[in-house]
Amino acid sequence: PAAPPPLSPIAGTDRAVNPNTGGWQSGPPPASLPSPSDSSPRGGAPNPESPAAAALLGTLGAAPAGARPVAAGAGVKPVMVEGEALMARKRELLSMKKNYQHHEFFDLDKMGGAEVEAAIRKMQEAAGVPLAGAKKPADKSRSAAPGDDWDVVASTSKKGHSIPVDEKKVKTFKLWDKAQVLPGNLLKGLTRFDNVITPSEETHLANFVADQLQKGRKSELRGSTLVVPPRGSRHPTQLQYGIAYNYQDHSVGGRHQVEVMPAVLEELVQKLIAEGIVSASQKPNTAVVNVYDEGCSLPPHIDSKSFTRPICTVSLNADADMLFGEKAGRIDKTPTGAWEGCAVPLPRRSVLLLPDEVCANDVEHCIPPVKAKRISITFRATPKR
Repeated sequence: PAAPPPLSPIAGTDRAVNPNTGGWQSGPPPASLPSPSDSSPRGGAPNPESPAAAALLGTLGAAPAGARPVAAGAGVKPVMVEGEALMARKRELLSMKKNYQHHEFFDLDKMGGAEVEAAIRKMQEAAGVPLAGAKKPADKSRSAAPGDDWDVVASTSKKGHSIPVDEKKVKTFKLWDKAQVLPGNLLKGLTRFDNVITPSEETHLANFVADQLQKGRKSELRGSTLVVPPRGSRHPTQLQYGIAYNYQDHSVGGRHQVEVMPAVLEELVQKLIAEGIVSASQKPNTAVVNVYDEGCSLPPHIDSKSFTRPICTVSLNADADMLFGEKAGRIDKTPTGAWEGCAVPLPRRSVLLLPDEVCANDVEHCIPPVKAKRISITFRATPKR
């Protein structure tokens, strides 16, 4: 039989590795093992930045203390041990140094595990690489609210759509029942899409609403399209399209007649579909426009089950909060008469989606008194007949 190939020395150790197997096992080294020429004075890991060691570290890991070579074909698999893991991290550090064109010198002979990990982390931070387990910084421009971190998602705009959105921020929320009646996350699936509406679109929609209010006051709109709140009430003025909704008894349709969905709102619905916020199969066929003066509010309620889910609300002209019930899904009043619940901020030009989950079906929501004039457009659908 052919003689086995010579053993390759591992610099700075009393070990050798068979070039065919790269394996080792416990036991004393052979007496004929050559003395390495570039050994470390401390007897530890070789300095990978020396010529011989650098070539070696490209293919081999460190062997455990007291290891001897394994004969070719012995079928013994190498086992990752602490020394080998450290050597692997040192190789990774050198690879990162080359990839990131980092010019700092690392004396790997003297670096332990903590120093290697600190150097890797420092290099990643300098290169802007996200660190494993690191949390994304909170968005300081928004008021605090329970929920997940911000994500930026690519546009789902369909090819050829006339009003694409290149980028939108998406935020989800979490809320646990303080009364421990409703299980799980009360705001599961509640999603807010920021920067969906452009400033020019916002102006166009606001002008449309102003024109509709003027026509309604001149009795130029059909039936109950315009709903003016009673004198002294702080409810918003409403414009209803597609089907009427009575907030007093939460009834839908009935004898109330309203205008069909106008073209400008149909275009907005098409944009929501193009952006993937609602699907074509969930296309809304009714809309309620709430026009808030400063100090106006919308009382706690759960939308009628006569509407299918999801429910989609567009916010215009000013920021506001929407409160969600955090005690068995109900919104309480404080001793001063203010509503108390979990506040979800609604930035202007954002879209809030309430899916067919507990947040839309079992948890009350309301708009506390607003601090500035604003408009909201809520899209819903009725079951197909």
